[in-house]
Amino acid sequence: MRYDGVKHPDDLKDLIKSAVVGLLTYDIEPTLETPISAGRTPLKVLTYLAQLCPVVSTNNSFINVLEGKGHFKAESEDHFVALVGDVLAGTRRVETDTVNTYLDSVEYGKIIDRILSRLDATEVQAPRPTTDGADHQPARSNTNAGSSKKIRKLIPQTSPILIVSNEGWDGPRYSKHRMALALSTLRKIYFIDPPDQWRPSHLLRMRIRARSTPEGITVLTYNNAIPLLGGRLGALNDWIIAGRLRTYLRRAGGDSPVFWTFDPSRLAEPAQLGAGVAIYHCADDHAFRWRGEALLAQRCDHVFCIARDLMPRFNALNPSVHHVPHGLADTDMMPAASPHTAIASGYGLYIGNINDRHDFALWEKLFRDHPQRTFIIVGPIHVTDPIGLRLINDAHMPNVRFMGPVPYDRLPSLIAGAAFGFLYMRPDHPANRISSQKVVQFLAQGKPFFCSWFSEYADQQDLVYMTDDHQEALNAFDRWCTVGEAPEARQRRLDFAEKQRFINLVAQLPFRF
Repeated sequence: MRYDGVKHPDDLKDLIKSAVVGLLTYDIEPTLETPISAGRTPLKVLTYLAQLCPVVSTNNSFINVLEGKGHFKAESEDHFVALVGDVLAGTRRVETDTVNTYLDSVEYGKIIDRILSRLDATEVQAPRPTTDGADHQPARSNTNAGSSKKIRKLIPQTSPILIVSNEGWDGPRYSKHRMALALSTLRKIYFIDPPDQWRPSHLLRMRIRARSTPEGITVLTYNNAIPLLGGRLGALNDWIIAGRLRTYLRRAGGDSPVFWTFDPSRLAEPAQLGAGVAIYHCADDHAFRWRGEALLAQRCDHVFCIARDLMPRFNALNPSVHHVPHGLADTDMMPAASPHTAIASGYGLYIGNINDRHDFALWEKLFRDHPQRTFIIVGPIHVTDPIGLRLINDAHMPNVRFMGPVPYDRLPSLIAGAAFGFLYMRPDHPANRISSQKVVQFLAQGKPFFCSWFSEYADQQDLVYMTDDHQEALNAFDRWCTVGEAPEARQRRLDFAEKQRFINLVAQLPFRF
């Protein structure tokens, strides 16, 4: 036996982690049907159980749902010794699910939220003198036109953010990558890549794999546990994978994560991951093609939409639907010290994936009508459209240059050297009609932008040149080349972009960090 004296709380946590059993000895008390609720406290018991360490105790203050599931109450000295022996022999263990469910219910953040909610529901009244001498007690004033101001939930410091993405970390940076980077200054970020198609070898490769990026993001990768059979076994696979992820997070110290998913095709049950807060972030017009999208909207605490036009479809599924548009980092707002040195400045620039969603017929007209202009196209190429292939392979258009992918941190310098940006998409694809990260990246540097119609910027047509009509698009570009635009146009774009900064978007979320 060894007495170590008083320990710092951090040291105690480490000691409990390595303990086999926790012992709490008091005067032996006969077990009451209803445990006492005052005097002695089960806090020490919860401290052990939080590390999944079983507790043998003589204390009569215990929690019924945990008795025999991790806490073991001794009725006598001999019983105490016998219980300790059972724990050491492994015949009495912690029932993890029962303990975690209870601990989730008493986590400090949730207790504080319940207290604040009760306080917020109570009308706080202040005396106000009146002409008749009576004191009236008016209801507390608020900013929401007669409704009480909602207190935003505080996300505990210990809660990591679990971002489920339909696009892997390696490759072009989309909304989910940029959101992960922005939130990484606030909480630990786990970014879950989409899994590969199931193969029999996955039966032997069940481990959650983790790697760290230079930016400090932890990227998690997993293999599907079973074949999905066209989605028929998707829910069962999700249940298995959620269990593996929860085990991984618990071992990494990441209980009660913020579940933040951009992928409606998998992991549609946040509760299976023990989420403290759950968000479905709709960043594309999926049009409920995935059954999981409607389920996510119902099961999550909040639904975020990158465009206002996406919001109405979710209002019937969730009472907390919010507009959270494409965001901008501080680096987007600060032009590079010098433009890209390998290209003469003044070019037109497209950045992003090059695929068959683009209106290559309009691209070709624009390139041919302005042979004196240089057009730079940056991004990975996945094209089968005949016109697109002709543009990529046509050596007779020397003013057009396809650069392929470039590192993400080079994009600000490319935008800084551009005279304008462009993005013409085919109007027959619904996902082409709502919003684009590319637009705000150019607005962040005050650059003119020529594009097809996006509903998100319908009331911002003084900032972007939008049309689906080929001739109108060509005429608008000709006028800009000939006449230019008002001197204040650049500042209006910068003012709009300032509102899109992540620091401002995060401040408006229905919870706080």
